[in-house]
Amino acid sequence: MAGFVDNPRSFDWVLCLCFTGSDNQVVIWNVGQGEVLVHIKCHPDVVYSACFNWDGSELLTTCKDKKMRIINPRTGDVIEVSAAQINQIP
Repeated sequence: MAGFVDNPRSFDWVLCLCFTGSDNQVVIWNVGQGEVLVHIKCHPDVVYSACFNWDGSELLTTCKDKKMRIINPRTGDVIEVSAAQINQIP
């Protein structure tokens, strides 16, 4: 399981820790309270990465299924799903 802290402005200035991993889930924690804020279960395979936008209103994830998802990090709702472009390097 990999984790990172991204954008402390997320959730109205609450410092959040976003964990992604091989359990096909994304978990956003409130670091100050030590509690789960949102548990996102919309990925069919391993989640490779996650990143908040500049104001924390959206979360972009990439998954082994080769799709990117834009998610509302406050509700866990998927806003958009897009196929990743795959280019082979010769």
